[in-house]
Amino acid sequence: MLCTKCKSVSFESANGHGYLHHNLRELELSANQGCHFCIMLLHGLCFNYVSKTNGLTGKNKERDSTWLDQHRSDPRRIKLWITDKIGTPQNSGHLRIKGVWAERSVSLMVMDLDDEFLRFSSPDEADTSTGSNNSMGLVKTWVKNCTEHHSGKRCRAADPTYLPTRVLDLEIFCDDTEPCVKLCVPQQPEKALYMALSHCWGNVQSITTTTGNLSNHQTSIQKKLLSKTFREAIDITLQLGIRYLWIDSLCIIQDSLEDWTSESARMSEVYSNAFATVFEVKASDGSQGCFANRNAMMNHPCKLGLRFSNGRPVYAAPATGSSAGASGPLYGRAWVYQEELLSRRSIAFAANGV
Repeated sequence: MLCTKCKSVSFESANGHGYLHHNLRELELSANQGCHFCIMLLHGLCFNYVSKTNGLTGKNKERDSTWLDQHRSDPRRIKLWITDKIGTPQNSGHLRIKGVWAERSVSLMVMDLDDEFLRFSSPDEADTSTGSNNSMGLVKTWVKNCTEHHSGKRCRAADPTYLPTRVLDLEIFCDDTEPCVKLCVPQQPEKALYMALSHCWGNVQSITTTTGNLSNHQTSIQKKLLSKTFREAIDITLQLGIRYLWIDSLCIIQDSLEDWTSESARMSEVYSNAFATVFEVKASDGSQGCFANRNAMMNHPCKLGLRFSNGRPVYAAPATGSSAGASGPLYGRAWVYQEELLSRRSIAFAANGV
């Protein structure tokens, strides 16, 4: 849904002196009434802005929820600019819609989206989690596209590789009587597809493998004993049709210096051979899980009343500043640098998207 003002935006009107949009009070009212583009603008100006006066951004300010209350009655209108000339969809990645109000500005990407992506990008009411059917459907589409079209590049082929010393076998995870996994010690050399998890341990103690429970873990590990992050990483792995998952705290014997020394030397192989690595970006410990609740309207591209020169519709989305808009406690870990660099495919679960 778009309000009358947003429907009136055109490439011509937003060039030159810019297009005069709502004032803040009107913007808030329109957003509350469901205008998709107004929701993006309002959220951006409140929380994801760049300030001309002090250089601060909404991303590095802890709270800015009072700003709208302080300026709601200001009659000044937001100005919209297209920051590059209109071109073909192939050039659309260089286009931005810039919204400016007083000292604040927000940048929205202008995109052409393929039909496969659009199948999973409708902002319906049920899509309020990064673990929703839409989100996971999109992840599957990305993975399928990668395995079919990126062979020979950094991603490398999706062929089975040698399994690490230990992996979690998820084959029995869906036992309804007592859902569980088990620690598998492959008979080397054994090849299969497996996933890896990159996560923060944090201060909340999660289950680990030790010399005392190693034998029990090779029989079974009950689902209820696993952290929320581990359970959701298992769900992601199974949805991608992969049987095995590597998690450091469960696949390395934590109280054995000998095992730590041996396995840490193999880290490059673990991540470079994994079919894909799940990066749990937003959580500081395992209790918070991989998935996050989010505003579906804020995190899905907004279809505007504009068209590219080839007739395809124009979509706008928040400019994340990185491939996944991924920032969070995980990037405080030094190890994540090599994990990200070595991984064939990275699936990052951040606070607002995947």
